[in-house]
Amino acid sequence: MTTKALPFVTKVDLYLMVLLLLLSSIIRLSFREPSDSTEKYLKIRVFGKPSREMKIPLNHPKKVGIQGILGTSTIECDRAGRVRISFSPCPNQICTTTGWVKSPFGVCCVPNGVVVECVPDDKEFDGFSR
Repeated sequence: MTTKALPFVTKVDLYLMVLLLLLSSIIRLSFREPSDSTEKYLKIRVFGKPSREMKIPLNHPKKVGIQGILGTSTIECDRAGRVRISFSPCPNQICTTTGWVKSPFGVCCVPNGVVVECVPDDKEFDGFSR
C-alpha cells in the first residue's frame, strides 16, 4: 500500500492498526464464552394443592404425562432440546398450539396449572436474594 493512495496514513499507522487487530483477536479468543456443556433439564411445576416440582433431563426424546388441576397434560421433548405440550385437557388449547420452544423459554397451561421451563443445570451460584 502506498502512502500516495492514503496520504493521511503512514507506515507506522498501518503497523499500529495491524498490531491492534492482532491484540484484539487474541483477547477475544482468550475470553470465549464457556461451551454449552452444562446439561439442561426440564423443570415442571404443577400448581394446585399441593404444588409440586419435578426435573427431567432434556435432549432425550420422550413423552411425559403430568397430572394437573383439570387432568393429565402430555409434555414432549426431542433431541434438539425443544419442548412442547402436545395434549392438555384445557378448553382453549392455547398451550398445544404454542408449538416447540427451546431454552431459555418455556411453555405453560394456565387452566391446568402446568408450567414447563427449560433450565440449565448450573452448579455454581453467583448470588442469592430473597
